[in-house]
Amino acid sequence: NDFDKIDNAERQAAVNAALAEKRLGDTRLTAPLSGIIARRDIEMGETIAAGRPVFTIVDLDVVHVRVSVPEADVGSIKVGNTATITLPSLGSDTVTGRVRLVGVAADPSSRTYAVEIAVDNPSHRLRAGMIAEASINTGKVVPQLTIPAAAIVRDVEGASRVFVYSNTDHRVHARRVAVGGISGTDVAIIDGITAGELIVVGGQRQLREGMLAKPTNDPVVVTGVARMPRPSSANPVVRAASRGSAL
Repeated sequence: NDFDKIDNAERQAAVNAALAEKRLGDTRLTAPLSGIIARRDIEMGETIAAGRPVFTIVDLDVVHVRVSVPEADVGSIKVGNTATITLPSLGSDTVTGRVRLVGVAADPSSRTYAVEIAVDNPSHRLRAGMIAEASINTGKVVPQLTIPAAAIVRDVEGASRVFVYSNTDHRVHARRVAVGGISGTDVAIIDGITAGELIVVGGQRQLREGMLAKPTNDPVVVTGVARMPRPSSANPVVRAASRGSAL
């Protein structure tokens, strides 16, 4: 009987020791990942309830950019597609990444699909919460007729129009156009002009229907020391509409 009592006491002491070690371990917080503490939600000496977050830790070595893609475009995006990321906080600098996740369910309110892009960030220039814009390369090329956005002016009714140069009478004529998407500084033209036509890209706000013009594309014969004429209402800059590619 004495031996059984001693044996039970030893086992109880072992249990008490294990509980004490657990309580001691609970006084220390172990992060589940390596990273940078972005926010602390407690103060020294504060008593907190179980399950309450105390620190927010972020891993900035690889950041994930989440963008919303319309239904019409999500079908052409695949995991592994390259993407160019633009952030207002970086100015004109861009970074590249790859698509790591394509959503399978649309957002009920916006009807767009979430796409996540992984971007290597060894210098930690990108930070959590920054606003970003992504251009995803799907490998799909769509031929488009594009012109500089500066060439488009509005008429009195608010419609988009451009001045087209005519080789027949050497005059410019206003023509309404239907515009599409924007690619950089160019605008896609759906209807109104055809490839190869010459359009005015400078000084067109001072033009009127039927005014005489001369394309600066033509060779100029220098007969004196006068300076080259600058674009003006009487000498508008004319450039040929060209075919580009939109991704």
